[in-house]
Amino acid sequence: MSKKFILIGQGLMLSKVIDLLIKENQAIESIFSNDEIRIKKYRKLFKIFKIKQINNVKNHKEKHNNKIWILGVENTQLINKEILFLYKDKCVNFHPGILPNYGGMYVYQWAILNNERLFGSTIHLINNKIDYGDIILEKKFKINKKDTGLSVYLKCLKYGFLSYKTVIDKIINNKKINLRKQNHKKRKIYYINDIPKSEIDFKKNSEYIHNFVRAGNFLPLNSPTFKPSLFKNIFIYKTKIIKNINFKKGNIVFEKNKPVFKAKDGKGIKIELAKFKNRKKLDYKGWKKLL
Repeated sequence: MSKKFILIGQGLMLSKVIDLLIKENQAIESIFSNDEIRIKKYRKLFKIFKIKQINNVKNHKEKHNNKIWILGVENTQLINKEILFLYKDKCVNFHPGILPNYGGMYVYQWAILNNERLFGSTIHLINNKIDYGDIILEKKFKINKKDTGLSVYLKCLKYGFLSYKTVIDKIINNKKINLRKQNHKKRKIYYINDIPKSEIDFKKNSEYIHNFVRAGNFLPLNSPTFKPSLFKNIFIYKTKIIKNINFKKGNIVFEKNKPVFKAKDGKGIKIELAKFKNRKKLDYKGWKKLL
């Protein structure tokens, strides 16, 4: 039996969920998004509203139709209680992180900063608190030593979409959806104000600095948050920890034409890849002029 869906969110995964519903011959009642790429792609097919309009009751005509589900896809807009009441237990969200430990925004970067080895994506019910609702499905994956902020984010999308496919199949076919309560004693929310400054701090330990650079590396894209940098206009994308190195009297040495900075724990941070604002790579001669 065909269901009806309202979608709210942004990004590539929003497109994938929309395309999946089209493939499954499901009705899309409306889309709430500020994503210009998605708006341009789907505006001739569906009613599209600005994301804040999700909280306008006038945009919810069939208020008590139990066939309608709201699907959140990288949604940053809180849905108010009045709207949630209309779609009770039929508001679902994709979160690119593990709950309750990693609620909030850009948590895939925080996972690297916190030196996590295991991470994942979560599909959960929406309520009036950030990433607080019962968990429907969670898929975990490993974070390896070469992962960056971008690669972990892409893994979140990959496993999140697989989870959404499973959940949407259950909705369409009226299968039972099992819920799991979150342990809110472990709840941690990461806010915009928690994002660290972009300038690399060599008063930190080497592992933190190395993870900081990995987390901020979104090449070939731009980081959505901090951009690891030196001297304000040099962006750092790749580093290596050097355990045994003689700094002599200073805090900077060169190894194979690459600068190595001394971290708080005495280990070296070798700059493997650095670029100017114009994306031009910084070579040995450039570093010598700066240092």
